Amino acid sequence: MNDRYNVRVPLRDGVTLSADVYLPAAPGPHPAIVTRTPYNKNTPESYAKGRAMSDRGYAFVWMDVRGRGDSDGVFVPWRGEAADGYDAVEWVAAQDWCTGDVATWGWSYSAYSQWLTALEQPPHLRAMITYGSPQDPYPIGEWPTGTHPPVMLTWCRFVDGRLTQHIDAIDWPAAYEQMPIVDQDRAVGFSSDYWHADHEHPTLDEYWEPMRYSHRISELDLPSSTSPAGTTTARARTATSNG
Repeated sequence: MNDRYNVRVPLRDGVTLSADVYLPAAPGPHPAIVTRTPYNKNTPESYAKGRAMSDRGYAFVWMDVRGRGDSDGVFVPWRGEAADGYDAVEWVAAQDWCTGDVATWGWSYSAYSQWLTALEQPPHLRAMITYGSPQDPYPIGEWPTGTHPPVMLTWCRFVDGRLTQHIDAIDWPAAYEQMPIVDQDRAVGFSSDYWHADHEHPTLDEYWEPMRYSHRISELDLPSSTSPAGTTTARARTATSNG
């Protein structure tokens, strides 16, 4: 078995991410697939996916995003995913077990971060596969007014700290009735800097730019699968122009 665990991936600011690398049994180098997640790469499901991809001839790389799991740094949702994603793709491409051809894959947070990464134009990114990507916060999408819907508080608690948190003990319907909304985190026993910072920007301003991708998607020209339920391959520019 050629698997490698907790491989340190250096970023431009000196922070290192943790990666588990699943390599095919056949001699390399191999094309690589990268998934970066805030939900812990060390799970039975992650292992099964890594092995399934490597059995098909790909080097598969799971990474914990900055500040989550075994990665260093501070987790600030989405804010650093563009630069971190670029560095991750280029690091993978430079390894002796990789051909230099890298694709990204993932759902939800890992899908959203792929768009932010792709806009940075990493030279070795060849394709991306996204499932159920959240939309931009503006002008339509996850929270079009700039104020998080109360249900987002559940997610903020879930990713509070380095490990996923137990959230079933909290009476969430009661929590959502607490006013003002910005203080709902404290009402249920924790504090989210992310929750509070976002609520300070209820209108579209420069604060939101690191999280926005829809208005720039025509800048991309690489094979991408963007169907939430399937895998329809198209170039991002073509898919955008066709609505």
